[in-house]
Amino acid sequence: MNGHSHEHLNLWRHLDAAADAAATLAALVRFRVTDREPIFVLKIRQQYQLVDLLHTFAYNARRAIEIANDYNPGIRQHADFIKLTGFEETHVELGIGEDARPLAEKSLWWVLNRIVHSRELQVYKKEEAEVGHRGRIIMYQTPVVFAVRSDFDGSDVQHYAKFERLLEAFLALTEKFEETLAAAGFEVRLYK
Repeated sequence: MNGHSHEHLNLWRHLDAAADAAATLAALVRFRVTDREPIFVLKIRQQYQLVDLLHTFAYNARRAIEIANDYNPGIRQHADFIKLTGFEETHVELGIGEDARPLAEKSLWWVLNRIVHSRELQVYKKEEAEVGHRGRIIMYQTPVVFAVRSDFDGSDVQHYAKFERLLEAFLALTEKFEETLAAAGFEVRLYK
């Protein structure tokens, strides 16, 4: 095992899986397509992928935090400190004729656990209109927020969070993960 403990290799495995899911999530939530393009029909498939990737990301991110916390105490506490909202951001506007959704003013750790134990997970897209060629209205849809209801919640409760903010919050732990892996003898820069 090259001097690396099984648990450190497990940490690396979960970090790698979380990073893979995060990279694909980032690409899908930044993908913007018009309703006039043939590939627009793929948006529903992408929505299913987003839900699957959120589960994969949340499970592996949570496991990585749990394992790293055994070697570098305080990482889990730090994950519970990092909030997914900030700078007076309390709602997200989704588009034309839509009510603003209240963002869950919760921590990374809290949201990861809600996703892992989710009973329902929905993707919401922001809709934007632009005037295109010859004055035609073009509609764009971009996934920006998800809603989660878990085993811990009542049947009418949903918690909303932005995809990108979830990923940014996890990436804020990069230095702590690198310290933990370096202490175990790994020479690694996670995302550089």
